[in-house]
Amino acid sequence: MNKTRRKKLEEAKYLLLKASEIITECYEEEDEAYENLPESLQDSERGEAMQEYIEAMTDAIEEIDDIREDLGRIVDEDM
Repeated sequence: MNKTRRKKLEEAKYLLLKASEIITECYEEEDEAYENLPESLQDSERGEAMQEYIEAMTDAIEEIDDIREDLGRIVDEDM
């Protein structure tokens, strides 16, 4: 792999890291908001929706981390 493509992949890794950080921040805020709901609201439709959002963000963070690892292997193997 040439320097230009390696540099693009490294930039993609960096942007994915930033995306993961943003999603993590939203995850933490949503999780805190859910935990601060009264128990009756946690069991409501709204609370269930919040739980789904939290799970979706967790999945997204894990997937982004996997992609970053894959890109890291590509860049590192080519050196």
